[in-house]
Amino acid sequence: MKKLLALTLLSLLACDLWKSESVHSRLFVIRVDTLSGYINQSGEVVITPRFRGATDFSEGLARVAGSYQDPPGPTWGFIDESGQEVLSQQFTSVGPFCDGLAQIGVPVDEEHRVGYINRAGDTVIKPQFESARDFSEGMAVVNIGGYYHGKFGFIDKTGRLVIGYQFDDADGFREGLAPVKVGKLWGYVDKTGRFAVEPQFSNASWFSEGLAAVSVGDSWGFIDKSGKLVINPQFMGAVGSFSGGLALMWALDSTNFLHYGYIDARGNVVISPQFPLALDSPKGSPRSATEAAGVSSTRPASM
Repeated sequence: MKKLLALTLLSLLACDLWKSESVHSRLFVIRVDTLSGYINQSGEVVITPRFRGATDFSEGLARVAGSYQDPPGPTWGFIDESGQEVLSQQFTSVGPFCDGLAQIGVPVDEEHRVGYINRAGDTVIKPQFESARDFSEGMAVVNIGGYYHGKFGFIDKTGRLVIGYQFDDADGFREGLAPVKVGKLWGYVDKTGRFAVEPQFSNASWFSEGLAAVSVGDSWGFIDKSGKLVINPQFMGAVGSFSGGLALMWALDSTNFLHYGYIDARGNVVISPQFPLALDSPKGSPRSATEAAGVSSTRPASM
């Protein structure tokens, strides 16, 4: 009971500030012993813990896994907000629904390949990519040749390759621009594949409220869409995206423990680093201090 209460409080901490890049419900994942379920904003259990794995809702559906196989491991499907299974657990990997499509991974000729399904479960882009990312602004990053040795490009929602395989890494579009890596440096392209900001940064994140986090060496700052540094690199580790005029940052205290705070769009620290748990931004996801070390905001886990 104490474990359930702790997880309930953690979920409610972010109930009005949860990430909302796509349409989310007000249901939150809890874990009791080895099983996951969902609570509402009042802390009431609305979907009894019965899944081996569960994720947040996105566009009305959540990814769940209920069984393990050896190989390939857990299989995933989707439930609606009533807990009803709407797409059976049949995929070796899944992403959230974004722009009406979700990435799914299945074995193809004994190799793992990624494609996309719609909400009805129909395959709209056949599994063919070594890896892929979620759709954003009508386009998705896809990879051939493998993450470390292959190339990345962009497809549209029909599966048509609209920006060719030419990048060494890439993330999705936000505010019309996408971060891409050429060699060891990151820049930004527009939806025609033209560079809006030439590769020059050690790492880069998405644009939000006209600013994007970039790193020069080990320090992070922010640029505008022309590539001009508007907040000089000065923050350690990856910083969050701006939302509501604030962005997450973190620092070490005198005992070398990580604490979170927030900066404004001028780079001023408006909430000093003091929290071991914080939101990426006012619309962000909770992060613990222990999760921050070595974490870049640009690399989604699904990749």
